[in-house]
Amino acid sequence: THEVLNQADPLGSYNAFTEDTALNDAVRRWGGDWGVPHLTEFGTGAGSEHIRGLAEVAQKYGPVLKSHDKFGNQVSQAEFHPAYHELMAFGINNQVPSFAW
Repeated sequence: THEVLNQADPLGSYNAFTEDTALNDAVRRWGGDWGVPHLTEFGTGAGSEHIRGLAEVAQKYGPVLKSHDKFGNQVSQAEFHPAYHELMAFGINNQVPSFAW
């Protein structure tokens, strides 16, 4: 219908670590040089269109509480979209919970 000129170009894949100058400076300033290779590798995945797409879907479809099963028994379960599980696996496989130790 019309051409939109006031929007930024779509963000493609990028390295979320190497492109973040402040984060790079802080890591190096506080003695984190030992982690730069791993952070650079992780940044490639974190900045990928695939991972950002998963994050968008996981944000849109948050957890759903399933309080009872079909028979009326209390189950108290949270059901998560598969995108959430894939993001969690990405983080765990890249040592996000334990990398600092």
